[in-house]
Amino acid sequence: EGGRPQPRLTAEQEEALSRMMVQPGDDGESLAPGTDIEYELADRAAEYRIKRTLEFCPDGDLARGIIREMCLNGTVPGVRTWNAVIEALGEQGALDDALGLFSEMQTAGVAANAVTYDLLASPAMRRGEFRFVEKLYAAKANDFGGGLGAASLAILLNAYANGRPPQAALAEAAFINEMDYSKAEGIPVESAATSEVLQALRRVVGLNQTCELCWEFGVNPAGAFP
Repeated sequence: EGGRPQPRLTAEQEEALSRMMVQPGDDGESLAPGTDIEYELADRAAEYRIKRTLEFCPDGDLARGIIREMCLNGTVPGVRTWNAVIEALGEQGALDDALGLFSEMQTAGVAANAVTYDLLASPAMRRGEFRFVEKLYAAKANDFGGGLGAASLAILLNAYANGRPPQAALAEAAFINEMDYSKAEGIPVESAATSEVLQALRRVVGLNQTCELCWEFGVNPAGAFP
């Protein structure tokens, strides 16, 4: 298997992890109605364990090994736990490892959510790999339908801005498509044209064109200024 070698837990790490385990539900959150209580509790415990692991081993290697061990034991964690490790790998620039874990998540029968796609897109965005981000969001649209959403649109526009060279025409088209979708669906344009979106748009098409596009769709361009 490619990527970095899977870490082995030392006795000290095993002991530290055992101390991290808490009774799920101690955070005061109520369980979602209609869910299997035992599964929900186990999933919260897994998420907590992984997030605490990432605090002292932020590169994601140890957490990835724990997830694999859990899957082998038949206790597959939920999507938020997988997302936490995918995010950690992405922050290290290990996109191939993040994609590998995403593939393992699918094999384990855990469905991705919108956050999963944004976490996978973010490291590619920082490197200006806009074609990859486009393909990733095409897969997201296939899974969920609808528009990109503000968070994903901002990531895509920043990917265009970081491209070599920057892709102003593609960014403008993506912004117009999302605004048109929002209008057709009766979604307030302010919900789609957030300050993060407008600042990303400004990075790639410039201030004058950002203002023109804002006025075209009735958006206040003030959000384009940090």
